[in-house]
Amino acid sequence: MALHPYVLLGWDYGYVSGPRRLSENNLQGGMAVTLRIHANAKLFGQASHSLALTNLDREGEGDLTWGGFGLWLTF
Repeated sequence: MALHPYVLLGWDYGYVSGPRRLSENNLQGGMAVTLRIHANAKLFGQASHSLALTNLDREGEGDLTWGGFGLWLTF
């Protein structure tokens, strides 16, 4: 099994906030897990949470949580 934690900070370069205002969009953190179940197959899952910061708050956007899972096959 492998764990892959992450934290990242998103910046706005004028795509969200009209005139170029360089400030924070979101702070995101999450964890991905990979579990080998066979020589050619892995199960994976991921959970993340994004906190809306200055620019996204200004645009009326809020926090967001999401996740996913799947099967990874190699041939």
